[in-house]
Amino acid sequence: MLKSYLFFAFSVIVFFSCSNPSQSDSIKLSDYDNQYKMLVRYDGDLYSVYSDGSQFEKIKDFSHGSQDFCVNEDFSKIACVSHADGIIYVMNIDGSEMTNVTSSLTTPDNLSPKFLPGEEAIVYNGDGSLFRINLDGSDNQKLTPDSIIISSYLTVTVVPGKIVFAGKVLGNAGNSARIYQMNSDGSQLQALTNAYLYADNPLFSADGSKIIYTASIEGNSEIMRMNSDGSGKINLTNSAQDESYATWSPDGSMILFERAEQSSKGYVHYLFVINADGSGMRQIYKKTEQNMFNYFFAVWSPDQTRLAYAGDAENTGVRDVLYIIDIETGTRLKVGPGTYDIIWIDN
Repeated sequence: MLKSYLFFAFSVIVFFSCSNPSQSDSIKLSDYDNQYKMLVRYDGDLYSVYSDGSQFEKIKDFSHGSQDFCVNEDFSKIACVSHADGIIYVMNIDGSEMTNVTSSLTTPDNLSPKFLPGEEAIVYNGDGSLFRINLDGSDNQKLTPDSIIISSYLTVTVVPGKIVFAGKVLGNAGNSARIYQMNSDGSQLQALTNAYLYADNPLFSADGSKIIYTASIEGNSEIMRMNSDGSGKINLTNSAQDESYATWSPDGSMILFERAEQSSKGYVHYLFVINADGSGMRQIYKKTEQNMFNYFFAVWSPDQTRLAYAGDAENTGVRDVLYIIDIETGTRLKVGPGTYDIIWIDN
């Protein structure tokens, strides 16, 4: 998907001011008390780098064809998809002992494997259906009925035994999709949202008690929150702009989301943070770009002081540089090369 990249040397770290220019010289990558190892995809291969920009190293060479990296709950294993052969692989966190979990699959762009917490298994999107398979490749089971087509990436809670996902019911009019929840063995499938209200990108809170998701309300996308049984639905953003890609902070106290709006100079993309109860919304960062769909897909640091995302250094539309943004000041710091699938490793 991203073919051309510009490699940046790590001998110099460049700083950019953001929403608070007065703070631009007061924070350095090395200033943070907590430094974490980060996994990042670059040029289709898997790299590791520390959050201070040091020790940029290739973990695994995929011949420029990997995507959808994820880690299990104790950060001991990585799962990913190879574009070269359409296979889901699992390996140790250092890239060793890589084994294929699946045979070659026909839709490698949307497999989105996720580890099932507390289980030696993963779930993945196979041709629009949700499958579960053991890490040794055994017991490959289809979990969703033929009447439901998976419409987005899969999200698995850290509470063992539960899966939440978005799917479209065959035969429904329009572009409708619902949020569903089920047990990790496929039992007790339950629709949590209305059949004719488009809903997508669901994500459990760390304790599994709440779900945030995106829903179409009166023509624009809003960030919603509900209890894990579908009750207590709340519109957290309730604005005239389009919001999407909400993620919980590690302790569940805050929610990060993106906002996009059109301007005379292009599309303005924002990063906002809001408290989990809907209070205290504030803008962290914004950038004007030509591409409407150039989302940040930002990821929280374990200590909630920073966000990491793949950015566009030269305004070319290609996100090939790894940035960190300080939550309190909005200062943006350039770490080095990197694209999507950024993972912070809690040391």
